[in-house]
Amino acid sequence: MNSRPSAVFVLRLGAPELVLLMGICLLGALAVGCGGTVETGTATETEISAAVGSAEAPVEVLTRDINNDGVADTVFIYGESGVPTRGEADTTGDGQIDLWVTYAGAEAVEEIAYDRDGDGRPEEWERYEGFLVVERRRDTSGNGSPDHWSFFDQESVLIEAREDTTGNGEPDLWSEYLPAGSLERAAYDTDGTGTPDRWVNYSEDGTVTSIQTDTDGDGIPDTVTVPGRQ
Repeated sequence: MNSRPSAVFVLRLGAPELVLLMGICLLGALAVGCGGTVETGTATETEISAAVGSAEAPVEVLTRDINNDGVADTVFIYGESGVPTRGEADTTGDGQIDLWVTYAGAEAVEEIAYDRDGDGRPEEWERYEGFLVVERRRDTSGNGSPDHWSFFDQESVLIEAREDTTGNGEPDLWSEYLPAGSLERAAYDTDGTGTPDRWVNYSEDGTVTSIQTDTDGDGIPDTVTVPGRQ
């Protein structure tokens, strides 16, 4: 599943809490809507540990009960400087956190992590620059570590993808894309060294134009095969 938010924390309403709450609404993550009640205050280390699994004191905490069931389902944590550092939310109402937001400043999102299968662990992470997703990492094996990486340009166009096909935590397949979205080049690590040793080049219509191979392990292609040529 590759859905991503259409906007992130772009409204400033005066108070940091309102900026963050409007951001969650814009994310579309809280399917139950953006109503509910808000509580703010200073939390103790014990309260923070119970709420979000970590202790940073003194901090300010804002909680929100989005679905009005009497249980806080959204938590925002502020550091000593008053700048938000992270937010967590239960977007499904099952009492379990499934969305984590890390902030790079008062109005900037650095990363959002999603638990989409309800196991309590994120399997998709999105890294932001400004209001744009520039990188998405996915765990498709369920081991808690990314095995797919996607990179986007400033127009939100996919430009590169990487994949770990062996489960060792390192990519062994690299794909580069043309602006129109078609695959331009695929690079393979066939010997487990962590660097490509085989490259397949494509035309815009998906036809293989050439295959390059590194036979001596120096990372540079030294043989070229062109399909249809002897």
